[in-house]
Amino acid sequence: MTADPLPSFATLFPPRSGGDPWRPTARTASLLHTSLSLLADDIDDDIRTHGDRPVEAGAERSWSVLHRLPRSTWDGGTPWRRNMAAAVDDLIADLEHGRLPFPRCPAEHQVLDLALADAETTLDEDPDLVADEAAHLPADPTDYEWPACRRHLLTTRRTPDETPQHWFVPFPDVEPRRS
Repeated sequence: MTADPLPSFATLFPPRSGGDPWRPTARTASLLHTSLSLLADDIDDDIRTHGDRPVEAGAERSWSVLHRLPRSTWDGGTPWRRNMAAAVDDLIADLEHGRLPFPRCPAEHQVLDLALADAETTLDEDPDLVADEAAHLPADPTDYEWPACRRHLLTTRRTPDETPQHWFVPFPDVEPRRS
């Protein structure tokens, strides 16, 4: 089985000109896509390895990513975890279609926040790898402006109930995703 080819981020996220609304650069979108894809793989690994078992304090090292979520989510079963993976997939699909990955529910907000942090860490810890991966994309002075990404993508939204069972309920001010 071969991996799907990456979308053309240079085409999907062209350079902005004067009056254009904010959007990530091609290089930023590409690195964010990679971070989200790795999170999706890590959630799948956690499901495969741990199934319904809760994350336990002190045993976090045996987990790929679910231990990074709030403790209130640690006993989420396999169906809840699959919904988390689907939330990541929805954000990946947004980028692959040239759309901004605006979170539409608390789960998407949480994983986008993780992906932005991971992308920033990857850039800090291995800039040569990032440069090699992005070499085919046009450079832009606003590449990798993570504070701008957070400011534009992670607007503060609250739902009446943000307990884990409500993480997949759309925020009241957004269009729900089509199933």
